[in-house]
Amino acid sequence: MKKRVEFSTINIIGFVLAFLLLFAVAYLVNLFIEFDPVYIYSFIFLIAPIYMLFRGKLHLELCEDYLFIKWLKKPLFGKQPDYRIHYGKILRWKYRRGGRGPDALIFILKSGKKIRIRPSIFNMKELETDFVKSFGRRISEFHSNRSTQELMEELAQSAYVQKLKKEKAILNFLLILNTGITVLFLVVGSFSEAGSADKIWI
Repeated sequence: MKKRVEFSTINIIGFVLAFLLLFAVAYLVNLFIEFDPVYIYSFIFLIAPIYMLFRGKLHLELCEDYLFIKWLKKPLFGKQPDYRIHYGKILRWKYRRGGRGPDALIFILKSGKKIRIRPSIFNMKELETDFVKSFGRRISEFHSNRSTQELMEELAQSAYVQKLKKEKAILNFLLILNTGITVLFLVVGSFSEAGSADKIWI
């Protein structure tokens, strides 16, 4: 049985940047025109059209073996394509509650790709309680005939884990390089001070 849901999303980075730019514009206008504070704060009402620009609409559909992700309306600067993802290609997934920020529905694929969907605050409750539970059951059913060891081995060999290992190796190299440079400067500095202390000034 198919499960479908349509909901609005938000491009949070673009939205926040546009909102900050709005205040900067209001400040610059005030420098030259000297608006009354009441009129300056009226700029806040422009948040509605900005929100609509960075708002998208997404269609998710659970089929027997696939997850369909189709954009009905992409947000401004939105670059994510439509997806047809086999459940076997999904390495991990989670619905992350944002706390101070927006919630996010995250899919991590074996290829190493991460798909992040941020639902609008107006419909995230419906998505969380309905679609996410259905998706969780579908994934569990799909992997029900596989052992935990088999899944862990597949996880260890996936491109996503290899990508994490590569990033960790690069980070460790940078930390070692930084430590080496710091030690080198300390050694050179100590020798310089020792050499200057041997000089006799007349």
